[in-house]
Amino acid sequence: MERNAFSRRIGHGTFQLCWGLTWPFWPFNLFFSSHFYDGRPDMLKSSAKEWDLLHSQRRYLQAPFCYLGPPSHILWNIKWPWLSSVLIAIAIGILSNTTRKLNIPLLLTSFHITSFAMSLLLAFKLNRAYDRWKAARRAFGRCGTRSTFLFTQAVAYIKDPKLLRAYRRFLSVYTFAVMQTALAEPELDPKAAAMLLPRELALYKKSSKGIQVIITKLHLLSSAAQLSTARMLAMEATVAELWLNAMICANIRSQALPYGLSLISLGFVQIWCTLLPLGLNSDTYGVQEFIRVPATALITLVLLSVDEVATQLEQPFPMLPLAFLANSSMTDIARVEQEAAELRDYTAAEEAIISADKAAEIRDSIATEGAIISAAKSRIL
Repeated sequence: MERNAFSRRIGHGTFQLCWGLTWPFWPFNLFFSSHFYDGRPDMLKSSAKEWDLLHSQRRYLQAPFCYLGPPSHILWNIKWPWLSSVLIAIAIGILSNTTRKLNIPLLLTSFHITSFAMSLLLAFKLNRAYDRWKAARRAFGRCGTRSTFLFTQAVAYIKDPKLLRAYRRFLSVYTFAVMQTALAEPELDPKAAAMLLPRELALYKKSSKGIQVIITKLHLLSSAAQLSTARMLAMEATVAELWLNAMICANIRSQALPYGLSLISLGFVQIWCTLLPLGLNSDTYGVQEFIRVPATALITLVLLSVDEVATQLEQPFPMLPLAFLANSSMTDIARVEQEAAELRDYTAAEEAIISADKAAEIRDSIATEGAIISAAKSRIL
């Protein structure tokens, strides 16, 4: 994950305070950056190091401070509604301690009754958001694996080197085209754009759906290969999967969760947290009255954090290693062509060895039979 720019929602970003101000003179700079930035795994791609961090005992130290720093920067993103709830709690504490008329037992009962409905809404939103993340990861992953599989079919079925080169170019561009759609980027990745001819790139940019240009070209290449019916159907089925997975990614990108659901879920939480200090009653006044402030701060932090995580999962593609997967697909496609050529050489060499062995066996058999015939003739004579 890139760390050269602060991300408002996700990513490690630069270790800084806000508005571009860095932390070089803060005494806890080293501790904070090492534990809450560099000490946390980069979940865009889980290598052996990331897995070790996930399963180490350090997770017990990281868990209570999950609201600070990457991967979600939760406290930074919910700072204003959270601070407003804390300020309201302080104001209610002062007012209650002054007037001694705000402790209403009925409010506590009402909070008990409505807490289940709020939990149900949050759980439903979080579950639907995670389903979107899982569907996006599966669909984009299949874009890479199926494009590589289609090229293995092309290498096995097609002998024309020009068609194979065209297949390699357009299948390499395909995953980058899906990534451009998923991230709503204005331009195709330069690495992928360099693989297209000028006219092809101009047509891709001109089209409102560049992926459709790629899929159409793959259909044309399959038709030009003049394959048998069975092979043609097999390749066309793979192309259909490429189109389907690309459209799944596009639909996830363009269609969010129902806005009414998001509003009612967040609205319920905000109203509940705003009125929470009124429900935290105290039998005595004075300093104990202000215990509701840290209690409100903690409860509000937890509830708003759940909504924030669900909101981040609702748009899953910035949280996925799309560039890594696209580059891996391009590398795999190039490797398929090289490995296929080597396998053909190995097969030809093995066939030559087998042919030589069979010829030697035939010669030995003929010699043996000739010796047997000669021996029989000599006995007869």
